[in-house]
Amino acid sequence: MRSSKLGEHMENTIQDKIIDRSKLIYESNYTSIPNIIFDYWMPKLTPGEFNILMCICRKTFGANKKESKISIKEIQKVTGLSKSGIIKMVAHLVDLRLVKKIVLCTGFGKINSCFYCLDTLEGGQ
Repeated sequence: MRSSKLGEHMENTIQDKIIDRSKLIYESNYTSIPNIIFDYWMPKLTPGEFNILMCICRKTFGANKKESKISIKEIQKVTGLSKSGIIKMVAHLVDLRLVKKIVLCTGFGKINSCFYCLDTLEGGQ
């Protein structure tokens, strides 16, 4: 019985050391993000806020777009953060003018959906 537990432990240890090559970082696979986000904003934001900002940057700069509309559900899927936490953190990012809230309404003025994107100088002013 003891030898089977030892064998099981060794198998689990070997499994832990197997690397999924699709998760490795490759030099040619990257997203270019402005240095100011790291140099100025990273120490000023909470880890969750920074995570959300990185998600929006990835969906924008990583797709070579000037603007990318991202929903709360999409941010939740990418970051693993709770919906209520995302709503609070995104509101703070909007207050800081790092992120814009885009509200889409029906013809009757009822809010249909909300999206978020980077609030850049080009798009924001």
